[in-house]
Amino acid sequence: TGDLVVKLACPLYLGTPPDAERRVLAHLAGFPCPKLVAHGELEGWPYLVETVLPGIPAAELWDSLAPTERAPIVRQLGALICRLHEQPPLADLAVDWPAFRAQRIANALEHHHATGAWAAWLAGRLAAFHETPAPPVLLHADVTADHVLLERTGSRWKVTGIIDFCDAMMGHPHYDLVAPLVCFAAGNGELADVLVEAAGERPTAALREELLTGCFLHRFAKLGDITARVGADDPDDFERAFWGFSERKEP
Repeated sequence: TGDLVVKLACPLYLGTPPDAERRVLAHLAGFPCPKLVAHGELEGWPYLVETVLPGIPAAELWDSLAPTERAPIVRQLGALICRLHEQPPLADLAVDWPAFRAQRIANALEHHHATGAWAAWLAGRLAAFHETPAPPVLLHADVTADHVLLERTGSRWKVTGIIDFCDAMMGHPHYDLVAPLVCFAAGNGELADVLVEAAGERPTAALREELLTGCFLHRFAKLGDITARVGADDPDDFERAFWGFSERKEP
């Protein structure tokens, strides 16, 4: 509507809690995201009125950007994720993280419709999965190219912010890294390391193992989409394709 966005939430698709985005936008101060103007309900449909965040969704631009343009964007995004995780906790969005992880692991093979060699490979990774202990942080929980906005300033692209906090929750910080690793790095090892380091992590072999398996534990991940994005035709080639290397020693 010009300077404002009106978001109507179909009751059939409301999350838990249904007003996660309202709570997050009211909670965040000084973070580059839409600002909450009003909220209410119209004939059973919850709605939010938010300010417009400037920029274009990265999904509309990414394929046309040169490698030299992508790295600074990924670095900004990693830093922005780190900044989000440093925000004060939001108790209303707390979840039982061990239970959430256990449920994702238990349902992973069915969720991904994995069969044959892929099913055996994924089952092995799930059995060996270890998540580094970390205190819960505020997660966006769906940091994809559709939700990251870019704006050109002179000859450079700038990340103007992140939109759509409908799936936000409190949880492990690594959960917010897996979607951008698939969407933005997509098999480029250098970009993957830039993202991880900008988010305040050290890309060790152990962390790579954790994040790789973690990609299959994200609520919105699909095996076919992940393999297509990173260019892996079979499970034996997946790790190389995901991180963009054949053999890599732990730094």
